[in-house]
Amino acid sequence: MREHGKLKIEPAYLGLSAAIATLLVYEPALHSFVNFGRFDEFIPLFSASALASCAFCAVACAVLASRRPSSPIVCETAFVGALFASTAVGSMGFLWLVAFSGPMFLQVVIGLCAGASSALVLVSWGYAFAGCSVQQALMHIALSSIVGALLMNAMGTLPFPVTTIIFGALSAAAAVVPVAMNKRRMAAPPAAAAASAALGDAAATPPAAAAVVTADAPAATPSAAAAAAVPGTPAVPGTPAPSSAAPTASEASCAHARSARRMVGSLIEPLAGLFLFSLVFATLGDHHVYLFYLSFLLGTLLSGLCIIPLLLVNSRRPILSLIFQVVLPLLGLILVAVVLVVPDGQAGLVARTGFMLFFSFASMLFCASTIGFATAEEFDPGLIFGAAVAAFALGGLLGAVLAATVGRGDLVTGVFLALTCAYIISLAIRPSLVSWMGKDVIPLPQPAGEGEGAADPGIEALVDAAAEAYGLTMREREILGHVVAGRSSSTIARTLFISESTVRGHVHHLYGKLGAASRDEIVRIVMRDGAALETREVRGACGAREACGACETHETRETRNAARPKRLSRP
Repeated sequence: MREHGKLKIEPAYLGLSAAIATLLVYEPALHSFVNFGRFDEFIPLFSASALASCAFCAVACAVLASRRPSSPIVCETAFVGALFASTAVGSMGFLWLVAFSGPMFLQVVIGLCAGASSALVLVSWGYAFAGCSVQQALMHIALSSIVGALLMNAMGTLPFPVTTIIFGALSAAAAVVPVAMNKRRMAAPPAAAAASAALGDAAATPPAAAAVVTADAPAATPSAAAAAAVPGTPAVPGTPAPSSAAPTASEASCAHARSARRMVGSLIEPLAGLFLFSLVFATLGDHHVYLFYLSFLLGTLLSGLCIIPLLLVNSRRPILSLIFQVVLPLLGLILVAVVLVVPDGQAGLVARTGFMLFFSFASMLFCASTIGFATAEEFDPGLIFGAAVAAFALGGLLGAVLAATVGRGDLVTGVFLALTCAYIISLAIRPSLVSWMGKDVIPLPQPAGEGEGAADPGIEALVDAAAEAYGLTMREREILGHVVAGRSSSTIARTLFISESTVRGHVHHLYGKLGAASRDEIVRIVMRDGAALETREVRGACGAREACGACETHETRETRNAARPKRLSRP
């Protein structure tokens, strides 16, 4: 939340640190117990069971969320009961295994419960963060990661009885806090719910556009209006209003598959990053090499400090482009350069340490970008966070298998270095490749001296006038502003955290409503008609350009803008 241009810390979100410190599918969290009891006797089988269970439960959450978008799964009694039960059994069972070990069957059962708990806790926290801006998410994730790393280090140095008490309390907090946050959000009064809906992707249609029905926006049927009134149901541009007849099972299955493909296409970068992050940590993170754990701790602390400059970036700029096309490639280049200049005998050790530092920073950005997509509300948060947790768990499971079969030698380190380089290169060249393949448009020239996120007040006034005259929705007005500024579909999608297909659907609607055949024509219409509308609207009924004191209907641009409903800032 921004207040007077500053980010505000919400204490409830910092409860994420408890989830990070007690996440039993996360290698650094397990390292806190490496010096206690019989850790080495049960951890391989326990970890494999936990990761497999986490991946399965995450996929199940994503499927259920996509099939029941009108009812958030995190508020259902079955979900909450499963979350609390699996957390109690998984955390207490893990502590029992650390102290006494146990038969293989018990290790598997406790591992399955711990993995299910991890998936449900992460999905529940994802819903709690849905609605945050990327800047707010980055700030809270960075602070929570720092606090979580310090808690892990403290639990690893304190006596086991004290660690048991701390671990149990943190596990309970990690499960209870997000459930309480989600319950309170869903129980908000109607007025607050309406204001919250205005924060989402599908903003309300302005009064001037309420009576406008065009070929691109047909009148909604009663069933479509009822569907639109359901919170959490994303509006997909270009999709016809649902008919009164219920869709068949095959039609519903195809719709779910299309939604999942669009979601994966939009989130391919953070999903691939989370998979690679977990894969590297599970394969190279040897529990008995303290240097790797120290690298993670230092990397988390440094990453939290490095996040601060990103929070100072103008929020109107597409921060995802900055993250994935500038920040991460630059850090990867530094990692590769360091590995190449060190002596051969130390290259493997330096590379493994560098991986920990690099991915400690990158993981925060991956998580914040998934929250940004959930906040845009194009896809159900359960689908987004279920896919993200599944990618993380599958990467860890594959890493555990590689560590057990191949080992942690220099060959594996070299392979991961090559994979990381390939991922970094793909981040840097993907926009150019998409444009070359014809899936994007060449941006129109921008005014001299204006940055990508800069807003010319005069241009914005013209866009406002055109949007009001042609009955555009709030989202279409946003898209129109970006089109007039000359931004490509991919840039608009990254700025607004929606898919490129959704952007193209909105642009198609603009073609119909404005009667244009190209983006160039849209710009000409806005510049021509917007200027005429602004000139006409600043005159009162008496014809005077300034308020005359006698004309009650006199209206200026300032009073008109003040009376127009504003899009609320995200919480």
